[in-house]
Amino acid sequence: IIDVLKKQRDALKQFLEKKLDNKEVNSKLINSLQLKYLRPLQQVIKEGLNEAYKVGQEEMSKELGIKKYQKLTPVYAIEWLSTLAFNIKGVLDDTIKNKIKSALLTALESGESVKETMRKIDLVYQPYVGTGMISDIKQITPYRIETLVRTNMTKAFNHGRVAMSEDKNLKDYVVAFEFSAIIDSRTTDQCFISSKIPIYTIHGWKPVSYTHLRAHETSL
Repeated sequence: IIDVLKKQRDALKQFLEKKLDNKEVNSKLINSLQLKYLRPLQQVIKEGLNEAYKVGQEEMSKELGIKKYQKLTPVYAIEWLSTLAFNIKGVLDDTIKNKIKSALLTALESGESVKETMRKIDLVYQPYVGTGMISDIKQITPYRIETLVRTNMTKAFNHGRVAMSEDKNLKDYVVAFEFSAIIDSRTTDQCFISSKIPIYTIHGWKPVSYTHLRAHETSL
């Protein structure tokens, strides 16, 4: 995700720098601004969700000691994962684009230098792609990407576990699920209440998401 967003940032900076140098940035251009690499962004998000989904299946099979199970993703799960990837892409696109537009409007009104506008664009992307400076052996994942991905990867992981319960080979193994929350000083009311929800039988039940950004629960 970070690599795709870096390409998007660099392409945008190249486009805007030329427009700013030629005094071609106006309200019409700003309002119609579209970011590139949205399709690759959605694809890489979808691949990550699919991987989390499969890990959920594999972990469930290990817990139950079952080696034979249907590894093909059900149609409803494929559709759900695709929709989730589309929504995540949309959140990133809208958030970044709106901040870029705001920076450009400020530049248009104040007449600031092209260099200063480019610096502000870098600042918009910084929470998502980092600074480009490696302070440790591994680059720390930018916090906004981490929060967004962690929450939705947990959802995909849990859906994979639920899908295992619907496998005909596991019909006699899994009879119910319950929501699991970590209870400590950081637990929100939403997670605490969810942890008290009675056990749901699997027959005819599809998972309901109780997670939220920075949610403090583990899995089903």
